[in-house]
Amino acid sequence: MSLKKIQTKENLPLNGFFLYKKQHYQKIKEEFNLSKSNQVTAIAAKRWALEPKSVKDQYRVKAKEQFKIYKQTRQTEVQKLTDLSKLIPEPLHEDKDFIRLEQELFSEMHLIL
Repeated sequence: MSLKKIQTKENLPLNGFFLYKKQHYQKIKEEFNLSKSNQVTAIAAKRWALEPKSVKDQYRVKAKEQFKIYKQTRQTEVQKLTDLSKLIPEPLHEDKDFIRLEQELFSEMHLIL
């Protein structure tokens, strides 16, 4: 996994509303015989607005727990990549040709491994 992949928003956990929507999605879709996700989302949003604070808080707490796990996992992955980057040798010589040759050899070794 690359550092860029870790830093994208695609793996962010869902917030309280989206957890609610995920749990109720299929039921709403079948209840109203809907085929488009934006229609299901609109109904879920209206229902979410009508839910009591106690119900919303349950989803928000779950979302916070998932975000905490996400942060811990992300920090671990970033640390692993940082540790791995320390294993890449620094150039041994200032000569540009030598550095280029060293990098080529290292990349070939990496392909072999």
